[in-house]
Amino acid sequence: RRCSSRGPSAGLRAIVKPRTMWTFIVDGATQKKFELPKILGRRHKSLSKCEFFKFKFMGVYSYGHSFTPFLIHDSQTAGANATWTCLWTIICRIFEDYGYWPDEMHIQQDNTTGDCKNSTTFGMAAWLVATNRCKGVRLFFLDVGHTHVVIDQVFGVITRGMRGREILFVEDMMESICRIHPRFSPSSFSN
Repeated sequence: RRCSSRGPSAGLRAIVKPRTMWTFIVDGATQKKFELPKILGRRHKSLSKCEFFKFKFMGVYSYGHSFTPFLIHDSQTAGANATWTCLWTIICRIFEDYGYWPDEMHIQQDNTTGDCKNSTTFGMAAWLVATNRCKGVRLFFLDVGHTHVVIDQVFGVITRGMRGREILFVEDMMESICRIHPRFSPSSFSN
């Protein structure tokens, strides 16, 4: 299904009655904004043919729990495996915190075929039900050009905060993100 107004009500239900539903939004920020080194001003032309380290900055927002950032190097295959690795990591953390599985999971993902609308996503959803981790999984796909969901607001705060900063190393990027968003610490990042 396309993302509808059910997201906020599912989020409220996850906060108020977590035994009945866990609600997740999974998305990634624009990769170009997370290249290293991030140099102030224009790049010197001698750097024009240099390979920069590219990272995919992904996040999983779980209503009633938290936003968890993931910084994935470009050498790692992105797509459904990365998306579900991030999501499964958070599902396991929430299970550890609560000690029980919900009746239902509501998962909102980006509207891309490569990352979300594929056999991995539908297989994982079926596996969650078949292994009795929940009775049902609702999959929703965010509209193209979505910018008003909570996860995009977090990405916006972080990318605006990184403007005008020179960042040379991964550790610097993580520290910069933590300074911009004080709820994060370097341990917030999942590897």
